[in-house]
Amino acid sequence: MFGLNKRTAPVYKDRSIEHILGYILVFRADIIPNRVFVDKERELNGIIGFNASKLSDELDYVALQYAYKFFIERGISSEKLDQVLSDVFDRFIKDKVIAKGDRQPHYELMTNRVREYLAMKSAAKIGVAFMSHVVEGHNALTSDTGRYIAPVLNTLESNIRKRINAELAV
Repeated sequence: MFGLNKRTAPVYKDRSIEHILGYILVFRADIIPNRVFVDKERELNGIIGFNASKLSDELDYVALQYAYKFFIERGISSEKLDQVLSDVFDRFIKDKVIAKGDRQPHYELMTNRVREYLAMKSAAKIGVAFMSHVVEGHNALTSDTGRYIAPVLNTLESNIRKRINAELAV
């Protein structure tokens, strides 16, 4: 009797999650380009202390955080996602995307940053933390910057969700 009304939770295989996390890290610039944030930062404070490499890295961390959020909402633990991300890094080493010696520092920074962003519930707070990392603490308009880039972060989250849903539909 109750069996007909039960909803079954989707089951995600590690390989499909690994594929999605790897896809987001490799093709994040196609999901949302760096220039969107460069233009916004230039508009707000003239790129004081701006670091292009950090911008790209931080965008990767924010995008990955949105992927984690997607799977956490569907019952996958962040610890499980960390393990799958570790497998992604192993594959990156095998495919010579990163050097073996760079794996652990990158992995630790990435998982720490993802955890930091996951703890924040609003796009504005994520924006403040994101921009403070990008401009290395030289941003005089930190709280305003977070508020101004929140719509762009919301678009990033929406694009990540669409991309994951498209990947899972295949």
